[in-house]
Amino acid sequence: MPGKENMTFIYLSGAGTNPDGRQWWMKIKGATEQYIAQAGFRHAFAYRPAFMRWAKGQRRIQKMQYWFIPFYPITRLFGGANSMTEVALSMIACSRNGYPKFAIGPRDITRLALL
Repeated sequence: MPGKENMTFIYLSGAGTNPDGRQWWMKIKGATEQYIAQAGFRHAFAYRPAFMRWAKGQRRIQKMQYWFIPFYPITRLFGGANSMTEVALSMIACSRNGYPKFAIGPRDITRLALL
């Protein structure tokens, strides 16, 4: 792809991604992350959110989300949850300013959303 040296690539992966993991999805996502990291983009990031709360006004929310929402404040307290709005804002901040880490977890997402 010509011009990729000037591009930022953000891959939405997920918590628990590991190329040496026991489950096939961990391995596939981990291998994909490694490929993206070596692809030659100016900036490349692997987003690994854990639990995301839907954004205000969002439609088509999965029914299982309603069962997990009571645990959101507790998960948020321990740094394992973000809102969809935070994820979007952090992606914009990452694209503009970069970030020193390749794998961006829930705490990093919160930190970037505030920039």
